[in-house]
Amino acid sequence: MDEPLIQAPYRWAGDPFADDVIVAVIGLGQSWIQGGSKAPADPVCTPEPEHPGLALELDTRPRPTPGYTPRLVDLHERFGSRRERPLSGCADAIERGLLAMTGRARPLITITSARGGSTLKGGLIPNDGLTPGSFVYQWMLTQVGYVVDLVRPQGKRLIVVSIVAAHGETDAQLGQPGRGFAEGWSEVRRQAEADIRGLTGQSEAVLLHIYQTTGLNRRFKPATPPEGRHWIGDVAWWQLRITEFDPLCRCVGPVYWIERGEGDPVHAGNRSLRRIGLQFGRYVFEDIFGSGREALRIKEVAWVGPRRLRVEYGREIAVETDDRLVNVTALGIAKGYAIACAEGEDTPAITGFDRSDGQSRGFDLTLERAPRAPGARLLAASHPTGLGIGRDTSARTAVRSLPPLDRDPQDGFALHDWACVESVALPAADD
Repeated sequence: MDEPLIQAPYRWAGDPFADDVIVAVIGLGQSWIQGGSKAPADPVCTPEPEHPGLALELDTRPRPTPGYTPRLVDLHERFGSRRERPLSGCADAIERGLLAMTGRARPLITITSARGGSTLKGGLIPNDGLTPGSFVYQWMLTQVGYVVDLVRPQGKRLIVVSIVAAHGETDAQLGQPGRGFAEGWSEVRRQAEADIRGLTGQSEAVLLHIYQTTGLNRRFKPATPPEGRHWIGDVAWWQLRITEFDPLCRCVGPVYWIERGEGDPVHAGNRSLRRIGLQFGRYVFEDIFGSGREALRIKEVAWVGPRRLRVEYGREIAVETDDRLVNVTALGIAKGYAIACAEGEDTPAITGFDRSDGQSRGFDLTLERAPRAPGARLLAASHPTGLGIGRDTSARTAVRSLPPLDRDPQDGFALHDWACVESVALPAADD
């Protein structure tokens, strides 16, 4: 599996439109899925229900509480917590998608189970880990059981359609190998599907949607990616390739466009957490109710001259020229792209980034020289410009989708797909 498979559009085989069906989405991960903003002056975005009577959640706390009686309430964010959970945005995107598609919204239940700072496999902090048998995993199943018991007396069937995994920052910052990370999450999905089916009785698949993590902090240790070089994007790269292990694991692309919370280098602000949820929601909606969606990936790389490399994406793109959406000034002339050569060969610099009027899906890179030895690769979003996450410092590119992925109805912000973190083999250069 030296080269990634293109993530094909997925068509969910169940019938989410049946009258007796209530759909559920689970958020599983670390502090980001809980709502990680720690800035006291950062208000929540969804203090009131956006879809009352339709988008629901359990009113439980983040941990089991003695004497707790399960109850479903309208989904919204508590002002006192100061934390916007991505599942509010996720539910909003799904409900609006349903309304546009069918003229009616449908009941949707969200479930959150997370542990701030948790690695996937655990062992770092108390109650660490997300794999089967962990505290977070078991709390997820407990909550699914609560919801099943609440909807069955109404003559309804609960179908969990997706686990949304906002996770990977801690593993990436600790230099965990990306391949093992992706394999671990695919195993979580398969076991979770079996366990959830035992609770809900559903025969339908449970998908897993995961983003590409962004940014570094002082804990970073280099990891070794498949091509044998130390590369900071190893976890993000394998998050994109996760479908190679399990086609029911789906990558929704990177989140390096986010703005971090004030004074907080490792957590997104509340508005960005909502928009992460919107990004997840659009992909979940397309996979379950639509015709599937693919992240913004490189489709082809070809030499068009001795030192000129043509990069083609799968759909129309825009190239940012100012710092309004992401800081492109710090990226320099290469706009977030770099060449990685075989061991022992000096890496040629990118000296030009050019785009003609006819290149609606790509651009040309000019190199100071072509790589001399085979094995060179093109890296996208491979180098940060500082510590921390987000639009100003994380590894990123200036390339995004031309049409927006969604628009936030709260403020009209246009949300785009951004170019994925990738490592693509270069064809042999012409002599």
